[in-house]
Amino acid sequence: MQTDRPTGRVLALIVLLALVWSCTPAKRLAVDPAGFTVSEADPATILANSPNAGKTIGSIEGRARAQISRPGVSERVSVSFTSDRTRTLISIRNNLGIEGGRIYADRDSVLIYDRIEKQAWKSDIGRSHELLLNGFSAFNLIDFIDPILHAAEVQMVLEDEKRYKLVFFDGKTVIFSRQNYLVEQIVFSTDDPEVFSTFFFENHAGLNGYKLPRTIRIFSDDGKSVIHLVTQSLELDKKNLDFDIGIPPEITIIRI
Repeated sequence: MQTDRPTGRVLALIVLLALVWSCTPAKRLAVDPAGFTVSEADPATILANSPNAGKTIGSIEGRARAQISRPGVSERVSVSFTSDRTRTLISIRNNLGIEGGRIYADRDSVLIYDRIEKQAWKSDIGRSHELLLNGFSAFNLIDFIDPILHAAEVQMVLEDEKRYKLVFFDGKTVIFSRQNYLVEQIVFSTDDPEVFSTFFFENHAGLNGYKLPRTIRIFSDDGKSVIHLVTQSLELDKKNLDFDIGIPPEITIIRI
């Protein structure tokens, strides 16, 4: 069975859905290394004060501009995406408007179709971050612009003058603004320095009763790779979504 991986010629593709994070609980500290201190605030109250509390987005469809920067690579692309809570389909176009590839992801696997090279690869979610294509790795946008968070999963609450930091038992941390309770940052614990683990959310705007970020900055765990996403259009809870990746029958899918 062929196991060749995508080469650097492949145009920038953005997979979605999975990150690898550890389930090791964070230690309870009096002072957080980032300057936070232990808070007496109730996590349930913090979550309830979020502008998006009490409702959940089922699906999103839209377009975004993306810039990827990593050692030796800097590229701009446009991204069209369709996502629900279990599936995602993304189409990538280069700065000339040429569609270079499509990606389909669900909770179990990631499928990449390079339309230029006429090749396709498939990987399980656990290894999907290894399919770095011009710096893009696997994550699902809907999981971050509208995360589903439960107070019972919070290990402790930290605070500084402007923010609350919720530390979850699975290792992730979520930072809220104390002014408007919008999510400003999500960090996932990981042992892999190349995994995109830190998400910053900016320029929130109202849409159908939600407050959603228009700008997302995504950093690898080692800080060497950065993705800058700016949404251009977004539609929520659209019916009859199309998740067909469109791989021709004559193309053999290479399993990695």
